[in-house]
Amino acid sequence: MSLQVAKTNGQASLVFRDLSGSKRRIILDKNTHLGRVPFPEHRSPRELPPVFKKAQIAVLVENDGHISRNHALLVREDEQWVLHDLNSLNGTRVNGESLPRGGERTLRSGDIIKIAHTPLVFSPHEGEIENFALLVGNPGFPPLRGIENDIDSMQDVLSDRKNFPGNVSTLSRDKATREAILNMLESFALIATNESLFVFYYAGHGGITGLSVFDGTLTPKDLYSRLVNIRGKKLVLLDSCHSSVFLDGRSSNTLVISGESPKGHLYEGPVSTMLSDGYYVQGYLTRAFIKLLRGNSGRINLKEIAAELEKYHKLRLHDVGVAVEGSTFSITSAIER
Repeated sequence: MSLQVAKTNGQASLVFRDLSGSKRRIILDKNTHLGRVPFPEHRSPRELPPVFKKAQIAVLVENDGHISRNHALLVREDEQWVLHDLNSLNGTRVNGESLPRGGERTLRSGDIIKIAHTPLVFSPHEGEIENFALLVGNPGFPPLRGIENDIDSMQDVLSDRKNFPGNVSTLSRDKATREAILNMLESFALIATNESLFVFYYAGHGGITGLSVFDGTLTPKDLYSRLVNIRGKKLVLLDSCHSSVFLDGRSSNTLVISGESPKGHLYEGPVSTMLSDGYYVQGYLTRAFIKLLRGNSGRINLKEIAAELEKYHKLRLHDVGVAVEGSTFSITSAIER
């Protein structure tokens, strides 16, 4: 493999693990070709579309026969990076979604690019302290109203906080598959630092074995076996029935705020009938969390947030209560304007 691997200072990069399992980084300081051979070797410049002519010498991702000779190209357009599939034989995927042959996709922080079977994580600001969030929503059946509102509102309020802009990823409805969620969690393990805060948020149905996703169940073991590999501080915020099953088995340096306590079960079904048509429907826990963040433009103390959420929840849901597990002090003030 021929790789440009170095510490960067605010440069975009691709991060992946090589065959030995070591973390490697490809610096994106110009248009970058991904494939098995240098891009210009078999095509003269006049054969290439203009946007491809300034590509740097190929980065050899892996000597893998599944990767096309000229598989994909990353092109910088203003302040964004755009991934182009070069009619590859075995395809290019972003966050589990296949690009059309010859198609393109503008990248966001934390996106997982798969070149054939090789995953790479895109990071636009390597070298800076960054926070990350993965927001998952699944209306399920019977469908819960307001899930999209929950996701959109959480994305807005987190994107307004320091070090979060551009780093809030969402998976909802048919995109919220178990594989997609686990792949995204693994990607954050590659780019998080000891100073990062990672937020995992879920809105939707829950059961006694875990969270309901589009194609099955996300169990506590699924979640925490991935979170343990993510460096820094972690906040798990679960607005679902039976979410108290996630209070056990959490990974270290993780605060879990559950929509219900082990002694009182949360059923949000009445939300849909209690609110009039056209009202901005949201889960109780989500609404309280967003209200607290929007009401504080400075530093946020998560210990105080947990106490306020519990008080709000008991008022609304007749002593069901919010359950909190983990050290609130370890991530106090990690969310700030």
